[in-house]
Amino acid sequence: MVSASKRTAGSALSRAEPIAVAAFVANAAWVWAARDTGVWEWSLAGILLVLGALAAVGLVQRDPQIALIRTALAVGTLVLVSEQVSGASSLSFVIWLGVFSAVMPFSLTRRHSRFAPVIVAVSYTAVAHLGVARVPVEDAAVNSLVFLAAGIVSYIVAHPVLNLRAERDNVVDRLIRAEGTLHAAFNTTQVAMAVVDLEGIIRRVNHAMCELTRTEESALVGYPWLATVHPEDRAEQASLFDTLVAGLTVSIQQECRLGAGEGAAHGVVGMSLVDEGDQPGFVFVNVADISERVRGEALLRQSEDHYRSLFDLSPVPMWELDLGAVVDVLTTHGVAHDAGAVDHLLGEVAVRSVNEAGKRLIGLRDSPDGWPTPSLDAAAGGRSAFTGLVEGIRRGERRSEWSAAVSDLAGLEHVGTMRSLVPVIGGRPDYTGVLAAFVDATEQQRAEHALRRIEQRLRTVMAGAPILLFAVDANGVFTHSEGQALEALGEAAGEAVGRSIFEMRRDSVTVIRNMRRALGGETFTATDEIGSMVLETRYSPTREGGSVVGVIGVSYDVTDRVRATEQLRELVRSKDEFVATVSHELRTPLTAVVGFANELRGRVPSMERDEIEAFIDLIDEQATEVGDLVEDLLVASRADHGQVPVERAALELWDQVDSVLRGRRIGKLVDLQRNGEVKVLADPIRVRQVVRNLLTNADRYGGDRIVVRVRNANDMWLLDVCDDGPGVPESHRDHIFEPYQRAHQVEGRTDSVGLGLTVSRHLARLMEGELTYARAGEWSVFSLALPGV
Repeated sequence: MVSASKRTAGSALSRAEPIAVAAFVANAAWVWAARDTGVWEWSLAGILLVLGALAAVGLVQRDPQIALIRTALAVGTLVLVSEQVSGASSLSFVIWLGVFSAVMPFSLTRRHSRFAPVIVAVSYTAVAHLGVARVPVEDAAVNSLVFLAAGIVSYIVAHPVLNLRAERDNVVDRLIRAEGTLHAAFNTTQVAMAVVDLEGIIRRVNHAMCELTRTEESALVGYPWLATVHPEDRAEQASLFDTLVAGLTVSIQQECRLGAGEGAAHGVVGMSLVDEGDQPGFVFVNVADISERVRGEALLRQSEDHYRSLFDLSPVPMWELDLGAVVDVLTTHGVAHDAGAVDHLLGEVAVRSVNEAGKRLIGLRDSPDGWPTPSLDAAAGGRSAFTGLVEGIRRGERRSEWSAAVSDLAGLEHVGTMRSLVPVIGGRPDYTGVLAAFVDATEQQRAEHALRRIEQRLRTVMAGAPILLFAVDANGVFTHSEGQALEALGEAAGEAVGRSIFEMRRDSVTVIRNMRRALGGETFTATDEIGSMVLETRYSPTREGGSVVGVIGVSYDVTDRVRATEQLRELVRSKDEFVATVSHELRTPLTAVVGFANELRGRVPSMERDEIEAFIDLIDEQATEVGDLVEDLLVASRADHGQVPVERAALELWDQVDSVLRGRRIGKLVDLQRNGEVKVLADPIRVRQVVRNLLTNADRYGGDRIVVRVRNANDMWLLDVCDDGPGVPESHRDHIFEPYQRAHQVEGRTDSVGLGLTVSRHLARLMEGELTYARAGEWSVFSLALPGV
């Protein structure tokens, strides 16, 4: 191939040729001015030699215009010089002109070189006749014929040379144009290209390759080709390259990645081995960028995955159906509109897949022959649910909707709406992937039936509940009135409709006032008094276009609640009195504890041991009294809210009695009449609390003797705490288990708050037992009954 540097040098020399001719003209003018025959002779010789050399090496331009200009300059030079020629020196002039005639054909193109002898002969004759050279006519004619003959001979000799030169120039021009086209294509094509030597080194790359690999040209040329390949594909490309260089194949095409990381480009790499002569010269690499196609395929797969996920995870039962055979039948034969024909067409429908919701709907898992099943019979719970498919296809509709009933394998029927969609691919409907979805309305219908039943029940409740529902218009005229509360007012449902509320409730100032507020646009809840009844009413204005057009009211009979509130206020007052009592009763033992503690602090060094122990016993007794009182108060407080924790476990009853006696000082003799082991089901902490209260009560208010015994009655164990005291007066026996009741007062002892027996009975009942009192002769008997194990 002709290199670019050679083409550039030849072009530069060709462009220099007209400059050389102009220089020769300037030289001739200088010779003419010098009027020295010796000067122009050797100058003309130099001109002839240079022109001959240019013509011989083919660097004289072949352009016709340039050739004519060159000839004109040569003739002008001849004229200028001939003026200096004398008759004696005409031989030199003739010799010079003959040589010029012989050289001229070589300096012209093949087409114009034939005119060179004629031009020289005519030029010479013209100069001779003008008399400038003072040549005789006969000599001039002879010389002209000589010049013409010499030029013809020169043309005959030059013609093959010019033909060869023309063919060479034509081949060179075509080669130059081909190389230019290849160079332009190599650099401007969008296909990435590279020239790699047999060692795998990149020698040349185009712009597309730089963009594909995101690398500058300087960073690619001179580096290994495999360095541009993704590391995971490098080994495979190296093997293919070696196979190509070894001559086992002439071209290879393989997909691979170029670059590294997530930004690697995907391409189809084509490698061809190019020979130089009889030997492999280099490897031509071209890469078609398929990154967009790969990304598109990835997006398509992602889209398909999303579709499949939506299909499989959809809570709506869905089927993917192949209706290709149905369409073929309809297109080819057509089917009459009757049940048998439709059933026949449904038999041609193939089920491609069913989502999990569809399987759950019909109670179907994977079929014995694998999934999907081929027909609608088992897969869809019957063909009848899909009759709308055929009708939709027959009408050419892409979307269809119809009511359907699907039966599951258990025989239960699901009613709802079936919808179908025919996808469009490439502008044409694709009947091989029709989607059908079933909107199950079974639960909705059940809910509607249930709602109607609830509505009926609500109406029944309204008819029996102490509620009054009413509505009035903008003038206060009743438009609706119903509810059981009307009976208490002496009215029937609907009796007030058409009458004014201001007239019917004129005796109730609160109703009149509240209705006027509601008609003014205010929403509120108020208490109305109508006769002996107290109603809590919610007033809700209704609006149209921003104006109040009526009021809806809901009234609740709160008479009992109001009365209960009054009773609660009374209880609160009683509670306040109780707090005052508790405060007083807590202050007494606490004052004793503080007093004894201060006495001990000041007199311990001077007190005897017996006296110190007596003080400690007194402090312990008073502190225990306070603890018992606080514990009873906590149980009483929690009992009001139902938050007293009680466990049930098997326990030995006498162990609980012994535990109380060890932890409490009882000032009287306690006779324990044991009769063996007694197992009960109760809470040990609560049992001890009840026993403590009973023993403390007997110690505080009973006689000198206390007897504790256990007996059995009807699967219950009864723990009796007896004392020989005066007992509870008969007038108080019905109230001793009520809160804050005290039947006795003993001088010198702190009174209780009257909660011990109340708390004890409550705890006994929580343990599924009972606490009772009885007077047996001279004995007062409190009996704790607990279930046996």
